[in-house]
Parts: sequence; structure tokens; C-alpha cells
Amino acid sequence: MRTRRAPAAALAGLALLVAACGRKGNPLPPLRPAPAAPADVRVRRIDDRVEIRFTIPDANADATTPSVTDRVEIYAMPEPPGAAAPPASDLIAPAHLKGQIDVRHGDARPAKAGAPADTRPAPGDEARFVDRTGTERRDAAPVLYYLLVSVAGRTRRSKPAGPFAVPLAEAPPAPRGLAATYDEQHLTFTWQGVPGERYRAYDAVPGGALQDAAPPSGAPLAAAALTAPVTFGVARCLAVRGVREAATGVTIEGPASPIVCVTPVDTFPPPVPAGLLAFPGDGTVELSWSAVTASDLAGYVVLRAGDGNDTLLRLTPALTDLHYVDRAVTRGATYEYAVASVDANGNQSAPSARQRVTVRLP
Repeated sequence: MRTRRAPAAALAGLALLVAACGRKGNPLPPLRPAPAAPADVRVRRIDDRVEIRFTIPDANADATTPSVTDRVEIYAMPEPPGAAAPPASDLIAPAHLKGQIDVRHGDARPAKAGAPADTRPAPGDEARFVDRTGTERRDAAPVLYYLLVSVAGRTRRSKPAGPFAVPLAEAPPAPRGLAATYDEQHLTFTWQGVPGERYRAYDAVPGGALQDAAPPSGAPLAAAALTAPVTFGVARCLAVRGVREAATGVTIEGPASPIVCVTPVDTFPPPVPAGLLAFPGDGTVELSWSAVTASDLAGYVVLRAGDGNDTLLRLTPALTDLHYVDRAVTRGATYEYAVASVDANGNQSAPSARQRVTVRLP
């Protein structure tokens, strides 16, 4: 019986395959990375709602990118006051799902002309979820435990963020005695403080509601006062809430104080001019003075007393120059001069130091 030889090309290919199987290459990355948990979670209870703000993860649990997170699910479960926090396995159940935030990825198709804009947050964006909890605040009101989970596909879940305990029974009282004062530079709101309490101030529309849906900026106020630059002629309305930290990342804001509105009116004169000098001339008196600094400065007025009258009377309209020549004088007469500054609202400063001068004779 004759044995058939394999073709030389086939034997060469088999040798290459065997050699390749023995080489070590770079390991392939996992095809299905797990999503990372939501980051920077901040929870606040305010009135009848719980607001949760967090950052959509921009990487995966193993730090690879792009993020595979398709949505973030928010769960909540009530427990009686004093009870232990429920385990995550109990919280992550369909009965406790409060809602979800869908995530927009870069490969999403652009919206068609006329279609509403895609407002879903992208990886790295801040997201906001609001849960309406009702207004009941009895001593026996439960504690709500919130938990957040990133989800990729149908079943791939991140480690949970939380739980965050939000008590519904406790809240700081509404601050009392809110009042407003102002000067030429600052508008200040003050109220009756409580030792150890912190506060948040919220703007309001005159005759309208508080603008408290915006994310709180900065840390709560430790002092019972808020100072801001004054804007004359513009109404500013404010209300204040007490703030307590219930747990790490969880704050409780109490009911708001009554809204207080104030429209600052500019009744503040500019600074008094300095450096007034008076020189007698040939049938004239020449005056000069130093400039003042004021954002609403309109000019300067010259004041004069004389002819046996010590009362300073306004001699000129508002001047923009820093000098003036008085030609309405009598030779040999003695006069006293002063200068005052005026602003755009007609407020006039006190007179400068007087300068006494006698007009020269011929």
C-alpha cells in the first residue's frame, strides 16, 4: 500500500500554526466591563421632596473607558425611626424602585429637525432626581433609605452608592426676624440665629415663590447674616431656611422664613472734595480743587458766601471741570467759597473747607 505525502504548503502552514500557539501576546480586555457607581452623591430633603444630585460615572469599575453606564436606578425603602439600615439586597427590588436617569452616549443619533433636544445627562455630567415624599412630619414618620446603582445593558450593575438615610420627622424651624438694611456699597439681610444652626438663603420673585430648586452653591451659612453688593432701584427678595446635616452627604432643610423684599434707594452723597484753592485776580476769583471718586458722580457745584451773608449759596450748575472762574464779584469785596460734589441722583455732599478771598482793587 502506497502512503500519500501531504503537500509541502500544508505542512508549512501547520508548522506556523503550532509556533503561533506557543507565543505569548497581550491579554485581551474584558468584553463586558462592569459599570462604576454614581459619584458625588448629595441628598437634601426640602419641604415635601427629596432631591438627589450625583455625577454620572465617566469610566467603568476597572477604570476603562468609555463608560458603559446606560442608566442609574434610584431605590428607596422606608424603615421606622431607630431601625437598622436595610441591606442593599433588600433595597434593590422592583417594589422599591423610585425611578431612573437614562444616560446619553456620544454615539447617540442627533435629533431630527424640530424634535425636542436630548436632555439626558452624559457620562461626567451632574444629574438630578426628585422624589416627592409628602408633607407628613410626625414623630413616627419613617426614615427613607436611598440607594443608587449604575446599570449597563439589562443586568450588569455597579456596586451600590448608599444607602443614604433621610429622616422625615425632623427639620430645623423656620428662621425668624428676617430684615434687610443697606448702605452705599452693601445690602445685608439678618435674622435671629440659633446656636449651632446653619442656613441657606434663597432669592424669590417679588410676589412669587422661592427659587429653591437650583442646586445649593457653597457651604451653608454659619452666621445669621448674608451680605451682597447693593444695586439701587432693583428689588431683592429673600427667604431663609435652617439646615442640618442628618448624615454624611445628607442635609435637611426646614421651612422657609417669610419672604422679605427691599428696593434700595440711593440717598448717599459722593465724597466731599478736598484741596480747594482760591486766587484773587483782576476782577475775578479763580478756584481749583481735587477730584473725588464715585461710580455715579455727576460733577461739582461751587458755593459762595459774601456781601455780609455767611450762608453758602449755590453759585453754579454741576461742573465736570476741576476749576472755575467767578467773574460776578465786586472789587474790594470779600467772599468765602466752598465746593461740593453731586451724583446722578441729585445727592450732594457736604461743603468742602471754606476759602476766604478778597477781590483786588483796581
